[in-house]
Amino acid sequence: MCIRDSRYGFRHNLFQRWLYESIDESERIWLHEDVARALEQLLGAGAPGVALQLARHFAEAGLLREAVEYRLAAADAARAAHANEEAATGFEEALNLLERLERAGEAGKGEASIREIRERTREALGDVLSHIGEHDRARESYTAALASLPEESNVDLARIHRKVAQGFMQQHRIDESLARYEQTIQVLGSVTEDEPGAWWEQWIEVQTARLWALYWAGTPEHVQRALELVERTRPEMERHADERLRALFASRVCILRGRRERYAPSDETVEMSRGAFAAAKESGDSRTVLDIEFLVGFYHLWRLEDDEAEPLLRSNLENATRVGSLFRRILALTYLGVLHRFRGQPAEVEKLARACLTDAKHLGVGTYVATSRANLAWIALREGDLEETRREAEAALEQWRTGIVYPVQWLAGLPLMAVA
Repeated sequence: MCIRDSRYGFRHNLFQRWLYESIDESERIWLHEDVARALEQLLGAGAPGVALQLARHFAEAGLLREAVEYRLAAADAARAAHANEEAATGFEEALNLLERLERAGEAGKGEASIREIRERTREALGDVLSHIGEHDRARESYTAALASLPEESNVDLARIHRKVAQGFMQQHRIDESLARYEQTIQVLGSVTEDEPGAWWEQWIEVQTARLWALYWAGTPEHVQRALELVERTRPEMERHADERLRALFASRVCILRGRRERYAPSDETVEMSRGAFAAAKESGDSRTVLDIEFLVGFYHLWRLEDDEAEPLLRSNLENATRVGSLFRRILALTYLGVLHRFRGQPAEVEKLARACLTDAKHLGVGTYVATSRANLAWIALREGDLEETRREAEAALEQWRTGIVYPVQWLAGLPLMAVA
């Protein structure tokens, strides 16, 4: 016997609403359950798009546990497909269903597992929001997850504290980021016998992230602290890190070397960055690949090797856009703009600078608002508009004075010199 998936539709949604509301409420509840069970049997819960339908039907049937399960499955599928807004909505709806479940007094013997699901969902929501640059909303979700975790869950607590710190770092709120990383180390405490692998993973993640934050701080004192941290961390990293963490650690060492070499990266530094990129691809972790792909292109840019730099930075922009990583997209837009500025291509620079300006304002990263305005100053200079050149360049320099130590302020300084 062949089972066919047939669908009926309505010529107008008012007919659908009239028919639906004409059914007795108690009967509707039973019908929703019947539809949900039939969908499970005919198509299977794993069929594309079915999880969302199942969540709705189970919710309308009052079967909230099943509704939560399928709403989370749909949200996870959306996140895997980089449909980040859809995923965020899904996690928020799952949290609402969990609240309904608890208010209905149906947690029962599963209360502990309900709490764990809620914590995991809040963290997942924070991850998606952070990924798309909604760091304030992400912190709210992370904070709610932290509030319900028991004190003995030091590894879980540390992981979420680390994610909060990373959000501050992407907003270039470096002092807050470094303070939260320090808190993360304290929360993590000493290694436990039960799960040393998970403990070491978080410890290495935190130390590697601290290197990134110290790099962004940019003062000689911060860079020196970072170099000292490299030496303290390296022995444990070599003993306990997996391939992904080794690649990430190596990339942070590279970026510190680049700062010390005043952005004229040596052959050794470039080869180290390429080795980290190869290791990241071998690890199969797409976010680490995205991170280090930018670094290799960035270094070729400063060596004026634009034939090597452009494909990497273009790929990085495309990948960051595809997965919805706003911070990575801003970095790629910024330095593609610089590359085309080196080539003397104002139309391309303007397109990239205006896109970067929009994204940087949305994320609240003043550093890259300033780089965008510095590139717009260069365009104004090419067009002979000296007043606009001065206005944009001075605005960029003022923005950099109030933010992190940004090492290539000549992006605005050279146009001002030309005006003078």
